[in-house]
Amino acid sequence: MQNKILTLFFILSMGFCFSVKAADQSIQPPVNEETLKVCSNLDMYADFAVDGRDSAMPKEIAFNMVKASMNRHLKIPANLLSEYITVVGKIYELIYADQTIKRGATQAAIVDACSHYKGQNADTRYITNYLERNPRSAWDPLKRVPLCENVAQSASNIAVARNKGMSLENVTVLVKDGLQNDPLTLRVMPKITTEVFENPDVNTTYIYVHNLKKCMALERNEKYAELAELKPRLRSCEKLKVEEEKRQCELKIFGI
Repeated sequence: MQNKILTLFFILSMGFCFSVKAADQSIQPPVNEETLKVCSNLDMYADFAVDGRDSAMPKEIAFNMVKASMNRHLKIPANLLSEYITVVGKIYELIYADQTIKRGATQAAIVDACSHYKGQNADTRYITNYLERNPRSAWDPLKRVPLCENVAQSASNIAVARNKGMSLENVTVLVKDGLQNDPLTLRVMPKITTEVFENPDVNTTYIYVHNLKKCMALERNEKYAELAELKPRLRSCEKLKVEEEKRQCELKIFGI
């Protein structure tokens, strides 16, 4: 477990940053960007806490091991690091005190802990909504990505499973199980799963791009073509004899 922690801390230290962009004071959100950044980078520690608790490792030993790794590997100002460690310590307290908290289902503990970052009493509803709109990535669960990015990643994963010969029924079960703690992504996946299987000739790249653009359009309350509506145009591309012309034709359809 210790080697796993050290490896993941090295990865995290490469990409974690507390830089805060200047905000328009006229539209200042109820929770500041620095706090949201902290809240978005706690999933790994929460998972470690669950692992430590479930392996019967004493809370103090498990947390101190993580604390030492944070001090060694996170290259952020000392005052911010101290506050960050305090939040992680709170997560360990909450998770060790509640045996019902499972790996991957730690968001309530994360929100509770990070809402008190730097002694705040931040709006937990706003933080919860923010995390749900920026779920853990389907490609890299150590990261959080915007909802539409995750929808597209999940759709691409379904296309990969389809191409490997998995059945619609099996993939449907896997999607439901894998996204049970990500309700916003899960909400749109049944339709996407069916659509991916109904269009076996549409490759993973196009599936990804189509679902990313479609999701973003729907967020703007705009209509976006279904894959079935694109099929006549795709068939026109298939009639082209030069492979590069065919590829360019498909790229144009998907707006790439």
